[in-house]
Amino acid sequence: MFQPTPSNTLGPFYRSGAPRTEKLVGAGAAGTPLLVSGRVINTQGKILTEAKLEVFHSDAHGDYDMQGFNCRGEIPLLANGNYRYETIVPGQYGGRAQHIHYMINAPGHRRLITQLYFENDPKFDGNPDANFRRDSLVEHRELIRPVRQMKKDGRDSSVVEFNICLQTA
Repeated sequence: MFQPTPSNTLGPFYRSGAPRTEKLVGAGAAGTPLLVSGRVINTQGKILTEAKLEVFHSDAHGDYDMQGFNCRGEIPLLANGNYRYETIVPGQYGGRAQHIHYMINAPGHRRLITQLYFENDPKFDGNPDANFRRDSLVEHRELIRPVRQMKKDGRDSSVVEFNICLQTA
């Protein structure tokens, strides 16, 4: 038995109709490149390849694209339930920690709305265990994930793993 991923608010910036893609920003976008990967399963450990995984976040300056689909996408799932996408580390805005919004729907399962946060976010002042509530919308420490640094194409990049577990309906 697996624990379901905690929910978190959707926020006011969701837009439907984002393209199905693994690249949420164009080449040369401002900000630190970010690779996010994970797997989508249910609480029994069943792989959910039929899940619809939508993500969106602000740009490096903390602004959301409300006219187009920059920093937005429906992320394809592989046959093993894995997903991955390339984007940039979101900017902070309005007292919020850096975050990526997720909405996941799968037949026979409860819809999950949640957010991914980053352990190295300055908002957590180097100690997310003690400081995660500095963002009043972060209610679950487990949504804050470790960030690994690497070089990609000569640029500093960040890598995060965020696995998703849905409850059956």
